[in-house]
This record gives sequence, C-alpha cells and structure tokens, in this order.
Amino acid sequence: TSKYLFKTFIISFLLASTNLFAQLNISGFLDLQHQQPLNSKKNIFELNQLEIALQNKVSNNLSIEGVMAFNSEAQKFEIGSGFLDLAIIDHEESGFLNGTFLSNLNITFGQIDIPFGIDYQCFASPDRKTITPPIVIQNSVNCLNRLATDINGGNENYNFNFYLLSGTNNSLAYGARVGLLPYEQLELGCSYLTDISSAQKFTPQVLGTDLKFSNEILELKSELISSKGLYQGEADSLGTNKGFYLQFVHFFEGPLNLPFTAGVRYGNWIRTANFEMDHEVNSISRITLVLGISLIKNVEVKTEYCASNNQALGTENLLYTQLVLTF
Repeated sequence: TSKYLFKTFIISFLLASTNLFAQLNISGFLDLQHQQPLNSKKNIFELNQLEIALQNKVSNNLSIEGVMAFNSEAQKFEIGSGFLDLAIIDHEESGFLNGTFLSNLNITFGQIDIPFGIDYQCFASPDRKTITPPIVIQNSVNCLNRLATDINGGNENYNFNFYLLSGTNNSLAYGARVGLLPYEQLELGCSYLTDISSAQKFTPQVLGTDLKFSNEILELKSELISSKGLYQGEADSLGTNKGFYLQFVHFFEGPLNLPFTAGVRYGNWIRTANFEMDHEVNSISRITLVLGISLIKNVEVKTEYCASNNQALGTENLLYTQLVLTF
C-alpha cells in the first residue's frame, strides 16, 4: 500500500543521502518488562519495546528520520515511523516572519505519532515516568501512529499542531491541538480529532483538554478526554466515552546520590452510552504508584503498582517491573 511504500522511501532516501556519514545520528532504546498479577501465580516477562532511530540532517531546514521498532504482539520488527521535517521558520535562522509572533514553523510529513493531547510525547519507554499509560488514553486515542501531514509552530507563549492523517477504515481524518503557556513552567492545551470521510455509521470524534506543570523537582500532568465511536485508537460502536487522569511525579536524589522518581496517578474512564445497547454504563478507575531509579547513565529501573476497579469485571492488582536501556 501507499503508506508502506512511503515509509520505504523515507528509509531508502535516508540511507542514500550523500552526506550520510557526516550527518547521520543513530539512537535507540529497549525495555524489558515483567508483569505479575498479585492474585495469580501467572506472570509475563517480555521484550516490551525496542527501537532504533536513524536521523539525517540534510540541510539547515530539512531533516529525515526513520525508526525500526519491535512489535511485541507480532514478535517482529516493523517500520515504526518515517518522516520528513521541513523547518520553514526557525528563530535561529533569518527568514520571513521571524519575530515575536511566530518564532518557529515546521511541516512534518510521514508516519508519525499523532500529537493529540500531551501523552503522545511519552509513547517511548524512556520518556514515560510510569510504566503503563493512563486508562483514558488506552481506551480512546491509544498510541495513535499514522501516515500524516502535520503543520506545527508557535513561540514562547503558545504552540499549535494542525494535521491531516489516515483515519479509520481507509478514511481521512483531521485534528488540531493548541497550547498556551501563560508561564514558562505551565502549559494548557485543547485538542480535537475527527474523521472526514468515514464510512462508519458513527463518525469517530475525540475532544480533549490537557494541563502540564513542571520544574526541576516535580511534574504535574492531567488530561480530560471525551470520545465517540473510537476505542483504543480504532473505529468502534461503543458510543460516547469520557475519562481523565491526574499524575504527580517527584524527582529527588536518593541514597548513593542516585536520581530517583516517585509518582502517583489516578485515572477514570466511563462508557456513558452504547449505540447497540442503550444506556449501558461501564466504568474503570485505576490508581498507579511508581518508583524509578537511574542506576547508571542510560540505565533505569522502574517498579509500578496498578490497582484497577472495573465495574464489569471487578478488581485487578498488577505489579510491573521494567528495565530501560538507551543508547
């Protein structure tokens, strides 16, 4: 299909660049994960994520990136992403409209993580302070990665993303996020995503708001999401669903001068209607506790306790351990 041909083109073009060896950057990470239900002897130990990224800066304004990723469900490597990033306006370069109103403007085209809300910024294990994502993210947009064109920019007071992407069931979709930064450490955002040409009876739509406050010692994040006709990133007839999470993480120096992180998150997701069965309601609430430690440079160990209360299935208590290596 066209999206696979495009991703192949991105990787091929990257490798064929004339200044490859001078400009190519190689990075990546892997994480090993152990999952233990506290009310069962069954456990899972697996390679959860493995990614290798190749980035080539072709010029001052153009860069190309391709990512090979291990699919733990299919047990094989796939092209996780591949895209071109064109800087039209850069505050470090002289150019039209450079100034206080618009200090940067980029166009990104390819297979990308869709910038809905703020959780997409931590799909990769090294970027996520916890091990698992919030329940409302899992049951709405999930880790949405699609072929898309994204126009993004802003300045120190605001930022924006406007994107057109491949939707569900061979349809087209569009979305946007606008973020405001009233203070350097505080960001408030609003996101919207919907299909344009969906053949489904119910057009998937998602609306979200987000908040993030961070400094050297703590990080506070929250998102409120309402979705219709979308479940775990795919078109669905579950109806209208909503949920939120509130996450607090503290950074501190522990014994032996090792960096520690400790965090807590509360999340809730509610199915408020069902198109097939009127007014059926199901809710899931989840409390997450996490402790992380950086043993040496590029090596981190996290332990997470997850307590979920599912109105339909009852309670579930899980203990996760994760080893993250970056290179």
